[in-house]
Amino acid sequence: MAVTVQQEVAALYSAIFNRAPDQAGLEFWVNAIEGGDSLVQAAEGFTQHPVFAETYAGLTNIEFVEQLYINVLGGAGDAEGIQFWVDKLASGVSKGQVVAEFVQGSLSIDLDALLASGELSQAEYDAAVARQDSLTNKANVGLHFVEKFGAATNLSADTDTTTKEGLESDPVYLASQAAIANVTADAASVTAANAAINAAGAPTDLNVAPAFTLTAGLEDLAAAKADVAAFVKAWGVENEDTSPSDTKIKAAATAAELAVENGTGATNAGAVAIANYSSSSSGVQAALVVDQRTALTKAVTDAQKATATAQDAVDAVSGLQNKYEAAVAAAKADIAADNAVLKSVNNIAALEGDVEIELGSAITVQLQNAAAVVTGVTTLVEYDATAKAYSLVDGVTEDNYVGITALVEALNVHEGLVAAAATAEKLKVATAASLADADLNSDAKAALVAVQAELADDNIVNRVQMESKVATLKALLDTAVANDALGADTTTTTVSYDATTGIATVSGDDEYASSTGAVYDAAVAFNDARQKVNAFISAAESADADESANPLTSALSSKESLQASAEDNLADFEKLVAAEAEAEATEADLIALEEAVTAAETALEDAGFAVVSVDGAEVATSDDDVFLPSTADGSIALFGLLGNDSIFVGETVYNSTEIGSGATQTALADAGDNSVVEFFLVQNGNDVEVTIENNAFGSSAATPETTVITITGVTVDSLTVADGYITLA
Repeated sequence: MAVTVQQEVAALYSAIFNRAPDQAGLEFWVNAIEGGDSLVQAAEGFTQHPVFAETYAGLTNIEFVEQLYINVLGGAGDAEGIQFWVDKLASGVSKGQVVAEFVQGSLSIDLDALLASGELSQAEYDAAVARQDSLTNKANVGLHFVEKFGAATNLSADTDTTTKEGLESDPVYLASQAAIANVTADAASVTAANAAINAAGAPTDLNVAPAFTLTAGLEDLAAAKADVAAFVKAWGVENEDTSPSDTKIKAAATAAELAVENGTGATNAGAVAIANYSSSSSGVQAALVVDQRTALTKAVTDAQKATATAQDAVDAVSGLQNKYEAAVAAAKADIAADNAVLKSVNNIAALEGDVEIELGSAITVQLQNAAAVVTGVTTLVEYDATAKAYSLVDGVTEDNYVGITALVEALNVHEGLVAAAATAEKLKVATAASLADADLNSDAKAALVAVQAELADDNIVNRVQMESKVATLKALLDTAVANDALGADTTTTTVSYDATTGIATVSGDDEYASSTGAVYDAAVAFNDARQKVNAFISAAESADADESANPLTSALSSKESLQASAEDNLADFEKLVAAEAEAEATEADLIALEEAVTAAETALEDAGFAVVSVDGAEVATSDDDVFLPSTADGSIALFGLLGNDSIFVGETVYNSTEIGSGATQTALADAGDNSVVEFFLVQNGNDVEVTIENNAFGSSAATPETTVITITGVTVDSLTVADGYITLA
């Protein structure tokens, strides 16, 4: 049969996207084919559309071919035909080429000739005719849709055509689906579809909502409730809450709002808090956030400028930055070393306890003691002060003192940590002194001038150089005292040095007592130098009335601290705001889902159906009550006694296995099919328990993941399961 290009393109729309074409798309692809492109190239263009990928993502080759048959025939294809196309895909033929050949064959092949030649059986012929007529009819109705409405069939310029959600938000797109939705191989369906198109004033008039039914309403309600339950569960997993609820989600949003108001969790809560935030409208809240962010950002900028100024002052002194960094690093290392020692002490105490438990008696640990570890009067571990190491006493082994080996290892580790801490302390003192010598306040600068004058050396600028000069003067003094002792003076001359100040005191020298002589001169020179160096050290390490001990680096450290605080404040604020936004968005999503539940309930009420959600002890009324399971266990009394009551289970599969512990019965955990969600009717005395799985493996889980509705006063044999409902027979 002759097939037009327009029919081929319309058939592509039907086979791939299950809709009629729009005018712009139809004209584009018709022009492309008439311009030289093949139908295969056109079909490849369709398959490259992002919505094609979204629609058919994850489908196996079989599932893809089955969907083509559904789009064309409105139902499943024959097994042999499906396999034919699956084999083509498996051989490397593209999906675009398969669709093109599928469409071309369905539309134009001479089926009568194939039947006459025996290439098709009668059954195959009948199936092929149905496919040909169905696709031809859909293509023709699709073309009539474009012919009737013209440019009105084009999608809105605002429609996001890259996603199914975007397309399905456009009423015209929905109309293009509705136009061919009921078209089959039956000619009468074409007449009805064309009549509907002709009667419509606009494409969107075809979007007629289907008649409301109880089953559809219950499915909507069950789905809406399932969405809420899944949302709450997912929130619980994300927030490590084993008992999540909608109330907790809403409370979390309120708490997040109050956290912004109070600065909860921030290092400096007062700096980031926004007064009256929770009582303000959303618009005012947004403005308050902007104002606070602006203020905190300005504080960071100002602090950064102040730090930069202080840094410039430090950089102006050669080598000062390096000494500052060294002093800061050494101070941090000293703290870390001390903390390591403390942690080691705690570890030793724990290991000591382990040994005591195994031994059944107390032991004493004495660090750096010859008898390092003793129990009673028996020494277990000894300390070698020369090697600075601990070891087991001969005869002491792990076998007879369980845990002692680990204790010895910990003691030796501790010894190394103590040594490291001592080294770190020395480095901290040395780097601090070096920094102090380089960053002088006014008193220290004056003391330095005095030292230089006293030692007659302007090149002396730090205490290392000063101590070297003082040591030289001390040696001269000691030599003078020794020489004096060799003289004719019968009085013994001695010199002593103060342990704190280092000042020399000379005795036994008559000349010294009269302020004359070589010893006196050497002692005066030494003591004057010692006093001035002491004064310099004191000034270099102490603050005066107006300045810190190290004015430049102290200022830099202070500004860096203020900058870090300002940056922390801003970061804490942004975390609080982001957390509130996330919590508010989560609450909004929950409310939207809850509104969907309310809408579904309202639709059922408006249609006159009495629906009861079973989440506790329920009692049937004289109405024809419809009970809907929830996520909570419950019971129903007087079921079916006063009205034609039912329990809606929807598409949940009924497993009729007799549950119990009898010889002919099966335990619930062994009865289920873990590939589908099922429900069971379990006789329990005079009642029946409707056990509904919450997931496919719910009945076989270690702790059953099921919801149980107890119908009181009935037997399993008195109940009927049909079309998604449980009723009393």
